Amino acid sequence: SKFNATKLSRVYINSGYPYLAIQVLQKDGVDISQYLEGKYFLGRAYLDAGQYDKAITELDAALSLGGMESEIFWTKARASYAKNDLEASITNYSRAIDSAGKQIPEDLLKEYVHMLLDNKQNLKASEVIKLSLISSEEAYIYLLGLEVSSTLSEAAKIEYYMNQLAKFELTEDQEKEYLYWQAKLFIEKGEVENAKVTLEKLLSLDKFNPKYHFLLSKVKIKETDVEGAKMSLEKCIECDLD
Repeated sequence: SKFNATKLSRVYINSGYPYLAIQVLQKDGVDISQYLEGKYFLGRAYLDAGQYDKAITELDAALSLGGMESEIFWTKARASYAKNDLEASITNYSRAIDSAGKQIPEDLLKEYVHMLLDNKQNLKASEVIKLSLISSEEAYIYLLGLEVSSTLSEAAKIEYYMNQLAKFELTEDQEKEYLYWQAKLFIEKGEVENAKVTLEKLLSLDKFNPKYHFLLSKVKIKETDVEGAKMSLEKCIECDLD
């Protein structure tokens, strides 16, 4: 009964019905007080329902049972952030990553780094990237490093990350991100022709990529083509679904 209730609650949570998940896990006859997965999903349900203090209480109870530490700390980090407790959120994200060991979930690290950047914790973000690369040298971590180092204007680190990425067999999405940064750096150095060649490669992978049109506008500005720049920016806005 515990397993079935927890399994059903996960379906409700993933479908956007956290209150139904709470009802299932708290109904008579289902005692999840010592059931790790049940307490974890109850914490997640409370988080999605906007009841952050209850979420943290249930997640702390789950931690006391042992297991799933990375997932639990990750969810606690989200609950703390939703409460505007930045310090607690950073602590829990760090614990989530530490608990993951060498297999850091990509979504977790990206979420943490972007949260830090959004809150102007740029040096902390740089430290997180450095420590993550010690544990696991993955292409996506170097791409995140480019984002952080660009914010901090660290030219040497940007060059290093680009050189490291050139050694990887990248996925298509990673290749598009790599080409974006390569073109961006060419533009910043004033190497317009090299930027154009790189942007053509990016266009061949994704003709609706908003970053392509954004960087093309910068090239047009360098060439004093005001109308071309305006057209590129309009296409950028058109293609950018976010």
